[in-house]
Amino acid sequence: GGYYTPKQVASYLGVGKTIDPSQKQYSLDQLKTLRNLYSTTVGAGKTVTSTTLEALKDAGLTSFDLTSFDPDKAPLPQAEVDEMVSAINDLQTLLDHPGFSGGIGFSTSKVPIFKVGLFPGDTGNFLSEFKNYKAKTILPLLSKLKGAMSDKDLAFLESAATKLDTGLTEERFIELSNEIIDKTAELLEEKGQLDAASLINGNILNAVDTASAEDILAGFDD
Repeated sequence: GGYYTPKQVASYLGVGKTIDPSQKQYSLDQLKTLRNLYSTTVGAGKTVTSTTLEALKDAGLTSFDLTSFDPDKAPLPQAEVDEMVSAINDLQTLLDHPGFSGGIGFSTSKVPIFKVGLFPGDTGNFLSEFKNYKAKTILPLLSKLKGAMSDKDLAFLESAATKLDTGLTEERFIELSNEIIDKTAELLEEKGQLDAASLINGNILNAVDTASAEDILAGFDD
């Protein structure tokens, strides 16, 4: 097959019906396909082969203009947005859990879940809920989102989530939790997909805005 420059891609796929990424929800598989194709072709300053264009067609993106695609601004599928919001809220719930103080300092990563359940009352409930959260909520979600967000953002969240453990000090546990909550909220806010009403802690949005303002002002420091 022949080769197509980035400008020719739109014509090949039907530029008259080009889809604006900000106006369309893609399936997670489609979003991963777009991100991967963009990063290995147009994003790397390379020409696009006919094989690449056929891959776009196979992904159900027959009228998509790859040259106009911004992988960091393309909206996530609503199902993944809902899971991310749920993960934020679940983690906030753990921070507010009545067994939080009693459970911190004891590492659940080194003890089977049935032994964690032997701890009494709120402490035992907190330890059990945290172990389930890490193993069944946050880590699987981040694994699923691989390819749907930038490698840098994903690496940041994976690092914080992996380090998160009840064996840490309260201060460090809260710090890592807030990193996960704030970064996830920030990513959704940047894509225009964060609904404050769906959050347990609506102040997250204010924290994101404040951080952005501080970053901007920092650029004017001498």
